[in-house]
Amino acid sequence: MDTKHLKFISIPDAMEEIKTTLLMQSEFKKREELEPILRQLEDLQIRKDTIKVHPLDFVSRDGLWIKYQSSEKFYHGTDLVEFFLDMLSSKPAETISKVYSDIEWVKASVAKHPKTGATGLLVETEMEKFKCIQCGHCCLDLSGAYQTSVPESDIKR
Repeated sequence: MDTKHLKFISIPDAMEEIKTTLLMQSEFKKREELEPILRQLEDLQIRKDTIKVHPLDFVSRDGLWIKYQSSEKFYHGTDLVEFFLDMLSSKPAETISKVYSDIEWVKASVAKHPKTGATGLLVETEMEKFKCIQCGHCCLDLSGAYQTSVPESDIKR
């Protein structure tokens, strides 16, 4: 059996990866994914209606009405992600690890960096399952591969 390929990432890097993943999702997907996690993180009151027509552009926004610290606000898109990350940043590493695992669809656990002793996440990348049929370098450094060996058609693909 192959050994697991593990990657250590710092807590700030994990938060940045979560942010990047969430910002790439549609408003609907953000709301769908973040609502149950937010309910677990904090004792928040979240309204049932999740769509609001924005008064400036008359576009329906998919987000969450959240009552927090005696004020209620509609969060959608980037604002919802930022609100979520602010909540998450105050939580212990174990909570961040669980959220990271859920959002990134990987197994992650809290660990200390072997050299620095800093607390971070040890992530099972599952790269041991990957069997490259080419040179094996494009997945490691796409820009280097692009400059030396990857055809334009593969980049577009």
